[in-house]
Amino acid sequence: MSKDKFKRLKKSNSSDKTSSKIVNIIKILSMIDAGEKVTASRLSEELEVSEKTIYRYIRAIQDAGIPISYDKDKKSYDFDGNFSLKKVIFNPEEFSNFMSVRNIISGLGFPSDAPFFRVVERILSNTNINLQEKTFPMLVNLGMTVQSPENEKILSILNQAIIDRCRVWMKYYAYGTKEITEREVAPYGLIYCDGFWYMIGMCDLRNATRTFAIDGIREIRSTNHRYAIPKDFNLAEYFSKSFKIVVGNDVEVVVRFSSEVADHILRKRWHRFQKAEKKPNGDVILYFNVAGTEEIKRWLFSWIPHCEILSPPYLRDEVKSELKKTLKKYL
Repeated sequence: MSKDKFKRLKKSNSSDKTSSKIVNIIKILSMIDAGEKVTASRLSEELEVSEKTIYRYIRAIQDAGIPISYDKDKKSYDFDGNFSLKKVIFNPEEFSNFMSVRNIISGLGFPSDAPFFRVVERILSNTNINLQEKTFPMLVNLGMTVQSPENEKILSILNQAIIDRCRVWMKYYAYGTKEITEREVAPYGLIYCDGFWYMIGMCDLRNATRTFAIDGIREIRSTNHRYAIPKDFNLAEYFSKSFKIVVGNDVEVVVRFSSEVADHILRKRWHRFQKAEKKPNGDVILYFNVAGTEEIKRWLFSWIPHCEILSPPYLRDEVKSELKKTLKKYL
């Protein structure tokens, strides 16, 4: 046999030993995690290695940071404390982030027994964090939400319909017209905004993509009528120019905000298509390219008397007319 062949054989043998060691360590950990009685003599017999080798395995496990020791009362090796391989190991930052996500979902109006929360509770019941001793320094306040078991059922039906690509029949109450109509809709997606859930889809009654308030759906059922979501449809892009969720014609809205509120206005970006211009007197002018003016008009009312609509003229006239009607109630 050549020297090269001899070297290859020795290398293969070393690899086999390493693999065997890894497999044996996994077996030891699995036995302990299953609550079995684990001793050096039993392990030596089952794994067919010497007890000296078993002690080397135990030291390797301890060196890896897994808390394992011999419990004299149990007369068995065991994990220290409440450690378990089944547990989800969080560091403090990860745990805070996880709980923040749970709080955000809680604020979306789902009942406490919704599927998401059942999954969360299973994770929390198998975590290394003691919930009784833990406080959560972060709070995500999404405001008041529509909380209704009926909403959860509707969201579940719509979610399944989107997965299956099956149209839904529904009886719908439109808050704007106060009318109830029946229609079939091919749901494209769901969006949460200001405490309410909405469904976006192709409406057969209007032959157009429309947005429907979930709490306006009085009856709903899936159909066996299949559909396809257009390849060029993107939910985020669909709403990209709307101020919130209402989609209309593109328009540039120009608003002057007084210096008294300029710092507050500049604290955040209010819209994806927004530009800001600071004036020498401290005022700020914001330029918005939005799809429709109804929602931005409602938002601007919250800044009165510190804002003035400069453009478009028709929006300025609408606000002027509504302010006159409001003043009559107070004069």
